[in-house]
Amino acid sequence: MFRKTTIRAFSCVAFLATVLPGLIAPSQGHADMLKMEVDAINVPITTAGSTFTKVTFRQAYDVVPIVFTLPTVAGVDPAGLRIRNVTTTDFEIAIVEPGAEDGVHGAAMSTAYLAIEPGRLDFASGLSIEAGRHNTSRAVNGTGSGNVGNPKFGANVTAFDTMNFAGGTFGSTPAVLAEIQTMNSETGAVPTAPSSPWLTASVKTISPTNVQLALDRAEVNDGTVLAEDIGYMAITQGAGNMSDLTNSDVNVLFDALISPDNIEGWDNNSNNGSNGNGDITNFNQTFASNPLVIASLAKRDGGDGGWLARGTITPTSVNFTANEDQWSDDERGHTTEAASLMAFSSGFDTTLNTVPEPSSMAVVTLAMAGLIRRRKRK
Repeated sequence: MFRKTTIRAFSCVAFLATVLPGLIAPSQGHADMLKMEVDAINVPITTAGSTFTKVTFRQAYDVVPIVFTLPTVAGVDPAGLRIRNVTTTDFEIAIVEPGAEDGVHGAAMSTAYLAIEPGRLDFASGLSIEAGRHNTSRAVNGTGSGNVGNPKFGANVTAFDTMNFAGGTFGSTPAVLAEIQTMNSETGAVPTAPSSPWLTASVKTISPTNVQLALDRAEVNDGTVLAEDIGYMAITQGAGNMSDLTNSDVNVLFDALISPDNIEGWDNNSNNGSNGNGDITNFNQTFASNPLVIASLAKRDGGDGGWLARGTITPTSVNFTANEDQWSDDERGHTTEAASLMAFSSGFDTTLNTVPEPSSMAVVTLAMAGLIRRRKRK
């Protein structure tokens, strides 16, 4: 059984003056509907006998979805999250550490994931969502001691692939999530041993027409990089809510934004946060309780490379850190970076739909938004 819902509002200064008068006709890369979900997960500590944790989706997918997560600052050693074996019903996830660490991570990560089918939706409100995969072996690396000129890294250490959005131009610069979906290069006995080669998804620049993507080795000099799938999700920046038309107790608030360029490294003290907890990014709205947050770095200004880690969440803000490895040196300081983020007031699973049913047309027109359908869970 499906319950009809509509996005009541989607506000953003960047596109308020360019609200579209009607639905955008489908073109290459477009679809009428895409399944999507968000939920909280707890990734357990790693010990000598640990393996990957299986996460079952809230709904079954028609095609393999793209999954996004966000590591936290839990634990003192550098660590990230890797996913593997994504299917239409589930995926596997584990905490991994880079080389120079022991691989075992003694702190669990309470975080969230977002799953969405690949495709592009353009709503009458001006809200656009595109998700897809970019296959690449392009790898960038840090310039820490011992890495400059190393033949393992090659001559060009900062080149990125420029990937044009398949569904066309966004009305303004979108927020873009990016995460590696495969583990083709992995040779380490993860998660109980360090990941080798160390890889995270890296975004260099974002524009209304494209995003620059690469695999980031940071300062870790080990292993050989093979082609991997980088999953991406681009969404128009703004805030809104999804209100159920038949059940008033369902009201999912959401935010999509690119943070200020103020996210420093683990060793940097800022915004009265302790080392590692990071710098504050304010949401566009106030949530009733701590929202679920999924995010990734939206820039790569730091020469050492790195990845995003989440600190404290409140109903009004989230703390982020630009995390680094300790392969070439012990320091984890970092110049300021920006992050793309999405925040949701609760977990949910939906079928996003740009074609409203006649009975709901008046509501959709008044709201200037697209219809979605929410799957009722028994």
